[in-house]
Amino acid sequence: GDRVYIIGDEGGQVLHPSVVHYGDDGLPLCGWPAREMLMSKPRQTVSSPKRLLGHQYGDKNAAAIMHATGKQCKEAPDGSIVVDVNHTDYAIIQICAPIIAHVRDIAERAMGQDVTQAVFSVPVSFRESQRSALERVAQLAGLEVLAMIEEPVAAAMAYGFGQDRSEIVAVYDFGGGTFDFTVLDISGYSFEILARGGDAWLGGDDFDLSLANSLANAFWRATEVELRDRAVEWTRLLFACEAAKRQLTTSESAKITVDRLIEHPKVINLNQSLSRRQLEDICKEHLDRSLQICSTALSRAGLEPEDIAQVVVSGGVSHIPFVRRGLEDFFGRQIGTLVDPDRAICLGAGLRAAQLTKHPVAGADGILGER
Repeated sequence: GDRVYIIGDEGGQVLHPSVVHYGDDGLPLCGWPAREMLMSKPRQTVSSPKRLLGHQYGDKNAAAIMHATGKQCKEAPDGSIVVDVNHTDYAIIQICAPIIAHVRDIAERAMGQDVTQAVFSVPVSFRESQRSALERVAQLAGLEVLAMIEEPVAAAMAYGFGQDRSEIVAVYDFGGGTFDFTVLDISGYSFEILARGGDAWLGGDDFDLSLANSLANAFWRATEVELRDRAVEWTRLLFACEAAKRQLTTSESAKITVDRLIEHPKVINLNQSLSRRQLEDICKEHLDRSLQICSTALSRAGLEPEDIAQVVVSGGVSHIPFVRRGLEDFFGRQIGTLVDPDRAICLGAGLRAAQLTKHPVAGADGILGER
């Protein structure tokens, strides 16, 4: 009809982790089933490969991300990054392509027809080399890139498309791999970007990494075992830290438990309690970096926080209570949830696809705030 909506898989899930597992037959498994393999077969499983898409091996910020994969990363002849997965080398575009093919397959099964084109959302900070790499990923997945839309613009479209609004809106987009902040002037169906800023190396994965580093430091002091030098153990720790971070969104405390984290020379279990306050102390620097980008962008536009009519939040990190609180302190007001933060960008990309193909569209499902 005339609505954009999210297609779920057979289990009704609409969010899919960027994880790829390569089985013994070399065939890729993606999404939730692949994520389950992170614990049991981490050497054959890669998470968040998109953070390295389009980057060169020599990029100064890439080193920490490559180390966090727990895999040996190498430099390809063209300077790009190659990952050793269970003794087989894969280029980053080869690892990302099955993820795109996975969600394409979900759409095709649901609609009973082929999907050959797509609008892709990209971070504000995406360089030309990254856009070119994404285009190659899409081609490997059997898709033509109809357009690329910047993620904050997509989120703003999900909020304001067809609502006959006339206001200045800020989009605070804190995803798993990148952070973007954009100020837009919305007028009807028109969206003018007034200022923007972003950090390609700041995302929810960095919260997991900071937690894991803090625990690894304490573990070394207690046992003199360096977890960061052990690929399997390090991956299990990161997995447990991510789970604890998610739990702390709704609970005041969480337990980080990894049974038999170390097997030799003796068995050592990890049992550590973590409070919301501890999470804030460990990860506050990531929030501060995001707010500094907000401040710089507003100054560039000659605006103050009070000049912003609405703040649209998107991305999974925006669920974290101390992040939402810091954002409210920055803008000096309560920040409501106007669009589902997990779906806003996808809905906006769908609206853009409807525009480009001249398909009549009235709006999108998933708008939560008052209209």
